[in-house]
Amino acid sequence: MDEQNYKEYTKVLKESGIPLDMQKELQRLVDKEYLHTSCIGGEER
Repeated sequence: MDEQNYKEYTKVLKESGIPLDMQKELQRLVDKEYLHTSCIGGEER
């Protein structure tokens, strides 16, 4: 996942209208995936 996709996913989550606890869990998963793919590509952030 590149930075642009990360930002889009985060924006969609915030605007989704789903319950906050679900938003937080989904954001945690998006963050984890973003960090994981960043490290695999050799671009630790």
